[in-house]
Amino acid sequence: MTIPSDGDSPAAGSMATVRESSLSYADCSGQHLGEVVAFRLGPASGGDPASSSTWCADVAAGYQSSGLWRFLGASGDYWTPVESHIFIAILNESGEAPWGACAVLAPGLELYSGSYVASLPGLLPAPAPFGSCRTDETSQTWTSCTSPHRVQEFGVAIEAGTSSPQAVDACGQLVQSMTGMPDVQAGGLFKIQLVSGGSTAQGGDFGGPGLDAEDSGRCRLIAVGPNQLHGTLIGIGMGSLPLS
Repeated sequence: MTIPSDGDSPAAGSMATVRESSLSYADCSGQHLGEVVAFRLGPASGGDPASSSTWCADVAAGYQSSGLWRFLGASGDYWTPVESHIFIAILNESGEAPWGACAVLAPGLELYSGSYVASLPGLLPAPAPFGSCRTDETSQTWTSCTSPHRVQEFGVAIEAGTSSPQAVDACGQLVQSMTGMPDVQAGGLFKIQLVSGGSTAQGGDFGGPGLDAEDSGRCRLIAVGPNQLHGTLIGIGMGSLPLS
């Protein structure tokens, strides 16, 4: 599926509604902007876009919960796994049989290869754009996970003040669960870091001394030294790291 790139793109984790005439369909074996995940006849009573948006939001909630439930055991009571996708409701009100569809898109409306939906059970790596990435530790804005970057975020703190050794350990467990990497530090190529408001709490083997007492609200994995990532680490498992 492809969509014109005019206008601002929806934020990751959000919902949007588009008319069917504003997009086109393509073979998912090539590069594409999204995947249709659900379809129904009669998108809304009286053609009300809000009804289709609500229906697609329910579909999205099902996909999101199926993905997030895989990680909740690892994140414990400390972290909510970060979502990195966009769902849209598609309306076709022409003809005698109007219909609606629901699709998932990459954050930033980026082209990608592969299937995000197929990656949700955890058996395949997520396509390269599906992640929450920052250029470096000091960056205040998100960047595409396909662009060179040093930071990927995996969780947001459930409660303020999350900077205990247990929280660092849970962060490491969450990263391990979401990436499938047996060693999330990859022999020293990465480090775990908790960050909020400029404070940091980082450890060696998921934990360690020197934790900052300030509030730490985000669970990150950071590339060490001059290394940079060029794709998401979600579902990478024992595969080749997108690192240079």
